[in-house]
Amino acid sequence: MTLREYPMCRQQVTVYRKTESGIFRQVLSGCYLEEKETRSHSTWGQEGEKPFLLIVPGATQQVFAGDRIFSGVGPEISPADWADFIPAAVPGLYQAAYAETYGWQGKLWHTEAGCR
Repeated sequence: MTLREYPMCRQQVTVYRKTESGIFRQVLSGCYLEEKETRSHSTWGQEGEKPFLLIVPGATQQVFAGDRIFSGVGPEISPADWADFIPAAVPGLYQAAYAETYGWQGKLWHTEAGCR
């Protein structure tokens, strides 16, 4: 794959995943992250949502449902900090509700992750 196939993929993101051995952290370049924050008002007060779309070109899936995605190069996180490292508390942090792979002619081209 080349930049010609994915001309909008010019951003960096940091992917976090909690594993048995600690916190997995990987900085990915050449991604596309579309961020959007919405607020709605109801009789119960304000509610916020952080829908996003992340496109990661490549022949291997590097983002999975449940991963936390930080816009840009994110900090190192210890297992003790994991509970507080949530989208509601950290600006620029998102959590993937889904991750789907897309390919063509039997080859994986990119992964899309997001929260609708």
